[in-house]
Amino acid sequence: MVGNKRTAFLEFSPSHPCYGVPLVLSGNVLPPPAEAIAQLRAGTFPLAEVDGNVIVPPAEEAKAKKVKKVKPTPDPHADTLSALACLSKPQLIEVLKSVCGTDEEKWKLAAESLPEADLTEVASNLEKLQSSLEKAFPQSKWGSNMRDPFCYRRVSQHVQNLKQAILEPLKVYAPSPKVQLKYLLEVAMPQTCNMPTGWVESKHEKPRLQTAKSLMAAFKKVAKTKKGKQLVALKRDAWNALCDRTKNYGGDIFAEIRTIIEGC
Repeated sequence: MVGNKRTAFLEFSPSHPCYGVPLVLSGNVLPPPAEAIAQLRAGTFPLAEVDGNVIVPPAEEAKAKKVKKVKPTPDPHADTLSALACLSKPQLIEVLKSVCGTDEEKWKLAAESLPEADLTEVASNLEKLQSSLEKAFPQSKWGSNMRDPFCYRRVSQHVQNLKQAILEPLKVYAPSPKVQLKYLLEVAMPQTCNMPTGWVESKHEKPRLQTAKSLMAAFKKVAKTKKGKQLVALKRDAWNALCDRTKNYGGDIFAEIRTIIEGC
């Protein structure tokens, strides 16, 4: 102690944020009351000042101060991209035509920039419909053989929904032979094979057979064109593998594919 000034070191309880860090308490007044010391040790007393004694904050507390976040540089094309996101497909095509015009280099660049068609959403929707169909089957404990008329009445609407969902994308992908064939090979035909079959009454097989017939018609239409033949030939092994799989699902409903492939 020098004159009426003094320096002391305080220790805090383990629950206090400054526990383990020596803080210098300096001033020229008498020690704080016992109540204030208890509050200080419990961490409930303000750290800035205790009866005129200024507590020097540790270096760790200074480091803990929040660092200002740097705002990202705004995208100068944000408004244009937002406007494009609101356009329909025909409108986007018209925008592309107006930008490229008759410049072959721009069209070439646009063609090279096109990504592969994403069929994930369509496939996911079909899987959900297939799952709903399977859940609609009555439990066998109620005496149904799972393929009788009673059972079909329970699932008929789900069968029709699945059929419609499989055929609808054909219209969307028709302008692109490549995308059409990809959809048929990877999504539509395999999903058709999973549709329920083996019904007691033959008329209940119609939704599945009609779906297969429509898919085959779309495949033939594409395979007749020069570009379509080239695309089919590139995936010859995959098409043959598809035909092999269909034999295990109620007959070779896509048997014609083999004959068509031979001519490609």
